[in-house]
Amino acid sequence: MKISRKAGISTMLVVSIVVVIIIIAAVFYYYFSIQTQQKTVNVTFGIPVKGSYQFMPIYYAADKGYFSRNGVNVSISAFTGDAALSSAIAAGSIQIGMDNIFSVEHFISAGLPIKVIAQVTSVNDFVVIGLANSSITKPSDLNGKNIGVTTIPGLTYQLAKNFGQNNSISVTPVALGGITTQLAALQQGKTQAFIWTFDQGYDLQAKGIGRIIANLSSYYPAWKTEMVIFASNNMIQNSPDIVKAVLKSIFQALNGIKSNQSDAATYLAKFLNMNQAAASKTIARAVQIFSYDGTIDETGIQYAISFDLTGGLITGTAPNPKDTYTTQFVPVQT
Repeated sequence: MKISRKAGISTMLVVSIVVVIIIIAAVFYYYFSIQTQQKTVNVTFGIPVKGSYQFMPIYYAADKGYFSRNGVNVSISAFTGDAALSSAIAAGSIQIGMDNIFSVEHFISAGLPIKVIAQVTSVNDFVVIGLANSSITKPSDLNGKNIGVTTIPGLTYQLAKNFGQNNSISVTPVALGGITTQLAALQQGKTQAFIWTFDQGYDLQAKGIGRIIANLSSYYPAWKTEMVIFASNNMIQNSPDIVKAVLKSIFQALNGIKSNQSDAATYLAKFLNMNQAAASKTIARAVQIFSYDGTIDETGIQYAISFDLTGGLITGTAPNPKDTYTTQFVPVQT
């Protein structure tokens, strides 16, 4: 069959147009792929220890894709306590992270160039934990005993000292770092109790290993701020969009935890190797004390500075509370 010259030209034209369209599509795909890659930034997020429900939302945000959906690739660095975290901040390897307000104010008073940028929890959630099979069942039984704390100086160290004073007993704080070493020291008899958050108290009770001897929240009715997110002054000034993306991710995760508590409890049980019932009990309490927009309570910051001064965590001139935080990023829009 003879094909006309006109038909042949038309066919070639169609083929040429198709080839051009394919090339243009490939170029656009490559361009937008590169743009997407460039928009994803790497961030290292620092926390003092891993073994507490307080830090679970950060891992939850990472594992559930909240960070990636907001264009940040977050690597979480868990240290062995406040001292190690502060050293990393001083070295510049950590520019954003989360810790209790008392330690953060201590860091700032010591000259670390950081500010509080959001509040995560608002109440004292610490408990004193002892062994289930021990004769120590009440605060007075700890007279002359050792109590495990994370670092010296530090918040749990001050809580241990105050616990002794409030109960008119003598206790010796022992710096042991994270939950694994705390529990090992307790079981080996090196300590007779340790201070941690209520989640571990619930878990150890459920497993028949430990018991909660005292809830410390009753000692501190004026306590209005606990866990906060901080960032370096450099990051706040030069990378505010990254700060916003990190905060948005975390508070989206917190709202996700609140709306799907069953999934959060399952995640927490795996995250901390907890008893499932204890994890569910922890989440049920946690959603009542989490913040969902990061709003900062200045009276809580003022209280923390006063607490640190009384306990010796801040020496010399106390910082002006307003100089230690910024409301630039709150309330967080999720």
